[in-house]
Amino acid sequence: MMEVTMAIKIARKYFDDIYQNEEINNLALEEIVCDKDSNEWRITFGYEADKAVEKTSRVYKVFHIDGDEGDFKGMFMREMDK
Repeated sequence: MMEVTMAIKIARKYFDDIYQNEEINNLALEEIVCDKDSNEWRITFGYEADKAVEKTSRVYKVFHIDGDEGDFKGMFMREMDK
């Protein structure tokens, strides 16, 4: 399993590539989970939402990164309970 710092760098690169044409405010690393059963890292970034578009004040994106090769496995929006 790769080191957590490398998984974070990979997830951040994917985040930047996907959202390169959008204005992102107050981006923060929110959560890091090492899932050994699925051999992946789940890295969550949060940022301020555009209040005209989103119902919440922050949006959370979870990036699934392969634990060995660092391949992108998926990105999901994390729903937060109010």
